Amino acid sequence: MNSNLTPVKVRRKRKTPSAPKTRIPQELEKRLRAQHEFQTQTQGLQGQSSKKLKRSIAEVMARRTVQHRSTLDSLPSEILEKILLYSTNLALPRTSPLIGLRLSERATLVRLFILAFHETWDQWFGSPVSEQDEGTFEGNAELQTAILTQRWVTIDLILTAQQAWVDKYASDRSIQHSVPWDDSKEGAGHSHEGDYYRYNARNCFEFDYQRALEWTPFQVEPETWGGHDIHPQVKIPTELMTGPWDDEKLRRLFWLSRGGMRISEDEINGPPWEDKIKFLRNAVLEATEPNVLVVNCLMGSWVFRGLPGDVMRLEKSKIDTRLQWGDDTEDTRMILRRTKQALDVFLDHWRADQVVK
Repeated sequence: MNSNLTPVKVRRKRKTPSAPKTRIPQELEKRLRAQHEFQTQTQGLQGQSSKKLKRSIAEVMARRTVQHRSTLDSLPSEILEKILLYSTNLALPRTSPLIGLRLSERATLVRLFILAFHETWDQWFGSPVSEQDEGTFEGNAELQTAILTQRWVTIDLILTAQQAWVDKYASDRSIQHSVPWDDSKEGAGHSHEGDYYRYNARNCFEFDYQRALEWTPFQVEPETWGGHDIHPQVKIPTELMTGPWDDEKLRRLFWLSRGGMRISEDEINGPPWEDKIKFLRNAVLEATEPNVLVVNCLMGSWVFRGLPGDVMRLEKSKIDTRLQWGDDTEDTRMILRRTKQALDVFLDHWRADQVVK
């Protein structure tokens, strides 16, 4: 076969030429590409910057908090104590466990207690209670109230602070009590006659406290006794008013009573009636044997003023039943009868108020 074939031309349908491609000017193409790249980069940067902004604010706030705490924590204990004493801000020890620990030194707490009571002690130390004492009292009642409610306040710390204050500010003063003591039992180097002698806060208190435990019910009711160790507007800590009372609480309660504690009879500024009835029940009404010391230190008209009528009727009926069937000592029966008499009087006042209303 002849490999030298003659090419044959075959006629076929020609394609319609396609539309000419529209060419974007090179300068415009560069501009569009640059704009697209810019938008893509901007969106990415906005997302990153938003995250960074949020993260940076949180970091700054955390860093400031840490720096603030670390600044306080890093201060010397002497500086922290001065801040506490100058500000009298009792919340300062609670700002951090470390600060609380460093401000819990006994010497610091004694100085804080002295600071709160200094003006009152300076005005009245060694002066007996008298009818002319209704004048201006020095001292900050609110600060003293706040101090007395602190968990670290014990009778031991109180007497330590009192002795330290006397040694520094009143070592040359005489002291005179105004308490209905039995002079025949005077002793233990404890004078109540105003002699000059070295005052020992702990011995003096212990002598008075042991003698008070011997009181019969309402023995000191008609007497004006005690001194001015606290501002008269100080509010008694609730736990010392309502009980129950152990030896520590009894001693602090006696120190307050001996120091001139007064409980307001005002129904607005005084204790709520719930605390009053709790006191009555723990001290007298539901006690196997009423606490005579608590009764002598606390019982007064303030207890009954503002009690609801149904509450007074209920407690009065319980006393009637106990007096009729109970096997109580004569001292206990005396306290119950006096409590019933007071309930009768204030129940009549309550009924009269209801009629007026």
